[in-house]
Amino acid sequence: RWAPHGQILQNDTYFNMTPTELSEIHTPGLAIDYVAIRDIEEGEELTIDYGKRWSSAYTEYLKVHMVSMENLTKLDPFNREETIRTEAEQLSDPYPRDISLMCHPNILKGQLPLTSKTDIWTETAFKDILACSVMDRRVVLKDGSTRIEYAARVWYGGSWIGRTGIPRMYFRWFNKEPTKAFRYPMQLPDSIIPEAWMDFDS
Repeated sequence: RWAPHGQILQNDTYFNMTPTELSEIHTPGLAIDYVAIRDIEEGEELTIDYGKRWSSAYTEYLKVHMVSMENLTKLDPFNREETIRTEAEQLSDPYPRDISLMCHPNILKGQLPLTSKTDIWTETAFKDILACSVMDRRVVLKDGSTRIEYAARVWYGGSWIGRTGIPRMYFRWFNKEPTKAFRYPMQLPDSIIPEAWMDFDS
């Protein structure tokens, strides 16, 4: 049912407007109350039935747009590789489209440790990961051994910033989320639709 006038921004004057008039309003003024028709037990989960049309549309969406977990690119081989391709190299030798390179948040700090006795990819690091892209790499000789250092651009604070001298362990590959989110029009029962909104011609 509609929320009472004046609660949660509910404005009953909208009920007397035509759809054309409503389309010219750009501030919220409608709210719906969900009312229990029986007692609710403590800890009981509340769910909403979106209807058969929604369920049918979502099933079709899963068939067309979602990539099953079995078909996602396996990340281990890429995360074990010492060499990461630069942006220029990926023009002719791209990575799979469903993986994305991310950087450890510590690359924003100063001198980076070359190694770590513990895994730097902690739960906190996963929450603060940064989108990044490798621009260049070079082989350097230090303490009698060689290793690869990377130069990358990192998305931080709303812009790309450059970082150099980054060891391989500060990069990690992740699977991308599906690119197209599911959307379906909100539907209301005819019984609560004001007459002024109804299209009697159809």
